[in-house]
Amino acid sequence: MAYQDRYCAFVDILGFRNLIKSLDDPNSKITPKDVSGIFDTMQKAILVGLPVVEEDDIKLAAISDAICLSSAVTANGLETILKCLVDLTLFLLVHGYFVRGGLVKGKLEHDRNAVFGSALVRAVDIENRTAHFPRIMIMRDVYLDMIRAHAAGNYLADWAQRADDGPMFLHPLAKLVSFMSLAKDQAQVDQIAMSFNPMAGKIQQRLDEATDEPRHFEKVQWFARYWNRSVANYRKDILAITGPGM
Repeated sequence: MAYQDRYCAFVDILGFRNLIKSLDDPNSKITPKDVSGIFDTMQKAILVGLPVVEEDDIKLAAISDAICLSSAVTANGLETILKCLVDLTLFLLVHGYFVRGGLVKGKLEHDRNAVFGSALVRAVDIENRTAHFPRIMIMRDVYLDMIRAHAAGNYLADWAQRADDGPMFLHPLAKLVSFMSLAKDQAQVDQIAMSFNPMAGKIQQRLDEATDEPRHFEKVQWFARYWNRSVANYRKDILAITGPGM
């Protein structure tokens, strides 16, 4: 594998670090095998169902309580990594975890033995210093590539939104909006609701748990507000989040 330009995402699983720390406790109810199983299931959830296209060169690595994803710098490679990040976000949301990270374009080497490069350093810095809320920020050069792909008919710009504080971020709930817009009858709507309403339940639980911790609460509240905006047209079937400031 050459050291070359790639799309690179570094995604921290918020709250997963405490779960991993608990492995040192002899009374812990979770084992290293359990954690490994979560990552194995996660990888299958992200990659299963994607068309096997060698040119996209999608790669995934687990790094402690985080995930690194990378792909070829092509329109199809960009589409694949975006879909993987959406599936990762939704998979973890079902399990009660939020994600935070950055998607960049830059130099990277990513093979079975190692992942390193300036792109990974930049993505890690974004996650640590800039993203702040539970969101995957999309850097300007990547978003411009999404716009170009969108104009060519790939419609990738639908997978991003502009945050009130400036940056573009991944819009995972575009998948819900797409499903609802394509639903042909109430039976299909009910099926979609069965998939997404448990996520609303997890968000509500996290918001309720955070009410005594203002710094944590504002992060969960940010995602809860994003959820409510995204499902505003489907309130009859998709649950909204309630609570202070909502």
